[in-house]
This record gives sequence, structure tokens and C-alpha cells, in this order.
Amino acid sequence: MPDSLKDMLHGEDLCDFLILVDNVVEVGIVDLYGERTDLPLRFLDEAMCILEGSSISLPDLAVSA
Repeated sequence: MPDSLKDMLHGEDLCDFLILVDNVVEVGIVDLYGERTDLPLRFLDEAMCILEGSSISLPDLAVSA
């Protein structure tokens, strides 16, 4: 992580940010090799909980048929 970003985050905010990044990365790669699991949804749920816990509004989701 760049020092300039690390300097803007302290304590619990830094910890939450690092966990958020880990979860978002895992959403995209956890089933990369073909296995279908519920892990992407679990990581997404954890990421959303972190955002909501920090009073960050979640974006509207577009659902396609």
C-alpha cells in the first residue's frame, strides 16, 4: 500500500480498508479455476458489511433477466 494512502487511514479504518480490499479481490478470483461455490457471495457480503459499518452507501444494483 502506498504510504500516502496509509497516512490517510488510522487504526480501525486502516484495518477495515485492508479487509475490504482482500474481500473485493477474492470476489473476482476465488472461483477462477472453474469451481462454482458460494464464496464470491460471502466475500461480497463481508465487503458490503464493512461499507455499511462505515456509513458508506451501497450503489444501486442492476439486475438483468
